Amino acid sequence: MHQLPAGRALFVDERGTGLRATWHAERGFVNLSVWRDDRCVETFHLPVAEVGRLATFLVGGLADAVVQAAEAVEDPTEERPATG
Repeated sequence: MHQLPAGRALFVDERGTGLRATWHAERGFVNLSVWRDDRCVETFHLPVAEVGRLATFLVGGLADAVVQAAEAVEDPTEERPATG
């Protein structure tokens, strides 16, 4: 994969579908585009005023996932029944 220009990020899922985010501060939005192979199939202009709300949503979801993962890990100090 080649280096993207500053102000761009590309995320690719397990199906090979890409989501590219590109800042267009001079135009007042972040362009979110969906890519299949080398073809853009959809775009969405997220107003800069809404970027914080999206970031808050993503960070909140990430925090919940971390808590759930931590709860799923067995506590190493917990007593276990003796075997044998």
